[in-house]
Amino acid sequence: MPDNAVPGDPVPDHRVADEIVAVQARIAAELARLAVPRWLGGLVTPPPAYVRRHAVEHAAAGGVLGGALLSPEFLPYVDAQRLRALTGASTQAVEVWRNVAYAWDWDAPAANADAFEFAAAALGVTGAAGAGAGGLWRTRWAHWSLGTGEIVGRHAGVVAAVATATLPDGRVVAVTGSNDATVRVWDLATGTAIGDPLTGHTDMVCAVAATTLPDGRVIAVTGSWDNTVRVWDLAAGTAIGDPLIGHTSAVLAVAATVLPDGRVVAVTGGYDATVRVWDLAAGNEVGDPLTGHTDMVCAVAATTLPDGRVIAVTGSADATVRVWDLATGTTIGDPLTGHDGPVVAVATTVLPDGRVVAVTGGDDATVRVWDLATGTAIGDPLKGHTGTVVAVAATTLPDGRTVAVTGSWDDTVRVWDLATGTAAGDPLTGHTDTVPAVATTLLPDGRVVAVTGGGDGTVRVWDLTTGTGIGDPFTGHTDRVQAVATTTLPDGRVVAVIGSDDDTVRVWDLATGTQLGVPLPTPDAVTALACTQLDGDPGVVVCSGSILAVATIRPVLRPV
Repeated sequence: MPDNAVPGDPVPDHRVADEIVAVQARIAAELARLAVPRWLGGLVTPPPAYVRRHAVEHAAAGGVLGGALLSPEFLPYVDAQRLRALTGASTQAVEVWRNVAYAWDWDAPAANADAFEFAAAALGVTGAAGAGAGGLWRTRWAHWSLGTGEIVGRHAGVVAAVATATLPDGRVVAVTGSNDATVRVWDLATGTAIGDPLTGHTDMVCAVAATTLPDGRVIAVTGSWDNTVRVWDLAAGTAIGDPLIGHTSAVLAVAATVLPDGRVVAVTGGYDATVRVWDLAAGNEVGDPLTGHTDMVCAVAATTLPDGRVIAVTGSADATVRVWDLATGTTIGDPLTGHDGPVVAVATTVLPDGRVVAVTGGDDATVRVWDLATGTAIGDPLKGHTGTVVAVAATTLPDGRTVAVTGSWDDTVRVWDLATGTAAGDPLTGHTDTVPAVATTLLPDGRVVAVTGGGDGTVRVWDLTTGTGIGDPFTGHTDRVQAVATTTLPDGRVVAVIGSDDDTVRVWDLATGTQLGVPLPTPDAVTALACTQLDGDPGVVVCSGSILAVATIRPVLRPV
């Protein structure tokens, strides 16, 4: 109080306001002491609810919003609506947070921490504390178009094709093709692009394969809607030779293999209904185009027969499957007919008796098994599905039987004995919508299982020996599940990694049927997943629209 003040005089408004600000600052300082999460008994103890909801408001009112209350450690716990309203608050951590705040969930701070770390990796910000809230993921790197419209990754469009390779210096890389007409090479350990974009295509790159030439060069082969095939030296970051021209329409499928004479070749299928073989070292076409299909070639696979012949198997919208001797450039036998609609899925495997077979799924709702040496169907069409067969996987059961597992638009999963050409048990029912994703794996107890994702948003696990579901369906996704992969953690647990149209990735322990950690929010629907190993840790490559990211699952998983 000033010396000339008279007791009882009203306190000036500015002094009241200053005192309020000071009080708010003192409250904020006390709350900041409680804002640090703590680990007790292996579990995260979050800050008190009042701190989570109101600490930022007190700090803003006291003019001290910053520090611990805007740190990566506390942001996963903050009330997003209250912080978002404080538009003046800005630190590096807040700028990262604003890109993923749309995904904030009060009840899932660990998922918030993972999303924060995901965004921080995209922005190149270090020190993100995903583990501080019990997060499951360690993001190695991520590139995507952030909410501000700034392109953080180098692709300007959807990533349409992905392959992996190992460079001569030991670096493991991903090769991506995009609808921006470029090809990119990414160091999977560091998340950095290797060199400039590989340019030359003039339309979407929709097919990628990687292989090694006899001289040791690691190359990528790409097919595009510009009707060309291109070959790229991945270490040098340059095109090898001129574009391979011959297709008169989009190149939809690419596979790479080695001929008996040592030549490394690419096999391409096109919208022009032709199959072409290219010598990747010489940069020219091997023989004439392989013709016979009367509609676009949708799928290509390459394998080797017991007699040493290297072959390609192609499926087409003309409802046929064809087998090609790649050394002679001739068909092996007549076209494999029997499907009554487009052949949309092809896989190859080996039966217990040594026969190499192709398993095909069609729009006619049937599955067919073909002996690739004789060019004949094995048994009758495998009937039972009532909708298009959209997913095929093959595996071997403990009793030695080789089986195919198929998912269909009829909402069912079926298991087929490929040696006898019969259904192995009844259809596996439970999904209430299409089954677009199928994977198989082996559990630690010896059971061979299938993991299926459905349009109903659920994931189911099936014992392929008994033909029964294991446990309850995995629920939590709020939209279609369309990407499924499996991997093994360092402690031996076999897990499924699931991507969904609900913009999340989830991890499930297949032995116990429990979810590990909380979902990883992604900026868009997850369209593809692949599991790999990075420096000994289980890693996941995630593709979603223009997003490309690599993350590892934390070695120590704690419940939250």
